Amino acid sequence: MLTKTQAQMKMANGSTHCPPPFYYASRDADALRDLEATLLALPGTPTFEQVQEVLRTKISDAMVKRRHEHERNVLRTFPNLVCFPPSMSMKEIYKYIKRSSVLTGEVKRFRSLYWKMQSAAEAIPKNLDSDVYQTAVLEAKERALFERYLKPYRLKTIGFEATRTTLRTAIANIHQYIQQILYAFFPINRRKQLEYDASVTAAHTMPQLFDLILQPRGNGVFEQRIPLQARVVATLAQLEFEYLISPHNPDNLDSIRNELLHVFNQNVFVPGELRRVIVVAELDPNNYYRVKRKSDGKFDVAWLDDTKQSEMPQTSETRFVLPLLVNVIRMPNGKEILVHFDTRRKVFIFAKQLRKLYRESDHVTDLSGLSLILLNTRPEEEEYLADLLRNTVVNCPGLVSAQDSNASRAGTIDQHNPFSSPDRTGEKYDFRWGVKHELQILTLPYFVNSLVAHALDGHPFYKLLTYLDTLFPWIWPTSLFGIDWYDPRIRDMLWQHQCRMLQAA
Repeated sequence: MLTKTQAQMKMANGSTHCPPPFYYASRDADALRDLEATLLALPGTPTFEQVQEVLRTKISDAMVKRRHEHERNVLRTFPNLVCFPPSMSMKEIYKYIKRSSVLTGEVKRFRSLYWKMQSAAEAIPKNLDSDVYQTAVLEAKERALFERYLKPYRLKTIGFEATRTTLRTAIANIHQYIQQILYAFFPINRRKQLEYDASVTAAHTMPQLFDLILQPRGNGVFEQRIPLQARVVATLAQLEFEYLISPHNPDNLDSIRNELLHVFNQNVFVPGELRRVIVVAELDPNNYYRVKRKSDGKFDVAWLDDTKQSEMPQTSETRFVLPLLVNVIRMPNGKEILVHFDTRRKVFIFAKQLRKLYRESDHVTDLSGLSLILLNTRPEEEEYLADLLRNTVVNCPGLVSAQDSNASRAGTIDQHNPFSSPDRTGEKYDFRWGVKHELQILTLPYFVNSLVAHALDGHPFYKLLTYLDTLFPWIWPTSLFGIDWYDPRIRDMLWQHQCRMLQAA
């Protein structure tokens, strides 16, 4: 007979120390309190089987609630990516589309655009050489597309050739991103099940995708997927195109980021002074491979000066070794603050738009992300860094927004982000420098946890959870691909796959 505590510990840890589905299905504070109250209300000392049954019920309720809420939100923004349940017949689906004014409007606009391209193609003389004719037809269709979107996107300043090139780049990016997501999150057997048809991945223009969407198909499983796959690529490519022609496009954003990084390198850090260090962290397999705590409660992590080491420390299952390039901040008293400066530019913009329900990329506040990782945790260093940033980077009123921290309170850093982990401690805020950037200030142990922890504060697991709830159901709908993304067994399988990928040798 297990006590409640023993049963909960056994369920939480598992054989591979990876959180089972209930860990991220019921991670909200209210859900956890409800779960605790239900367990305590059980008569006597519950058996392990009774605890399992309670957890299964709570998981099911949480999954259904989240699924319905998320589908309602996404339907408002992407009505053409409806995920119809497998139990729905084609007749029922047709009736649903017919009675939905939004969906009917999207279908009519879509067909109107398609026939405009077809009409342009029919004006091309049929007596041309075959290759010349095909090239002329494609250009005619793309010009018709350009003319239709000329005013809404103000494409006159861009021009036809640049628009066509940018749209093709957007399509190529989406093909590449989907492949990257497949390789990052799925074992090979699932990956092959979800790969898009060769005809879709070969399509590199919008007219080709439109042809795939509207071509008559047979009744085969794979053939039925092709129109949906082409529609997904076309829709996401349009979002990517909007991002590429926006003021926040990668070239412009990189230029702004380079100016900002110059300010950090000249006014925040000691110019030209860089150190190389080796971080050695002992990991706790009983706590999801987070940095281990010693008997005094302090983290078992240290950094070594690379110039003073004759050989690299060896990594193992429970030891993480990380070489880092470190910037130096020198205080007036001569003391040095060592900071690892981690920067990134967001790539999968469409995934953020699906999650945040933002159509415009300029509403995404973390297109540019910066992290300052303090190698030491002395309070006076943290205060000096904060003052230094106020005097150099954000020295005008109104530049900082969404400032938040859980350094001195329970809960997550970002209380508005349902996917954020309460086990990640630090400070975060948005600030404006040309565009909005997200800045996080972390200490070394929590930065290491973001790289290796087999839990939500591990970045790969955070990404997996957000994609499970937002992206996967819409680019691989259950009705066509046979995977129920809300099934705890599927979620646990993908979670365990991430554990195996991250597990040290």
